[in-house]
Amino acid sequence: VDQRTIWRRHLAWAQLSGGNLRVHTTARYASTLAFMSLVLSGEFGVLFSPSDVCTEMRKVLRLGEYDNIRFWIGICLVTSMFLTFLTLLSTFTAWAII
Repeated sequence: VDQRTIWRRHLAWAQLSGGNLRVHTTARYASTLAFMSLVLSGEFGVLFSPSDVCTEMRKVLRLGEYDNIRFWIGICLVTSMFLTFLTLLSTFTAWAII
């Protein structure tokens, strides 16, 4: 099977829009990485904040008081931190950095 015509068509399209595609994907990578890093640092800041509300939330999580709303807020916060970390990991993995 002669694949030269398919390869020529691919090269023709790659030369025309290869630069735009590279710029778009690089910008998307950088913005995703920066945004998710900021979200993760904000979540860590909330979880380990010395405020009374956050201290009580950590205490309720440690004691396992399931009937308290702060327990479920803490669970949602920890889940969000885990998912944000997975987003950062998948961004690195998609670009074959790891």
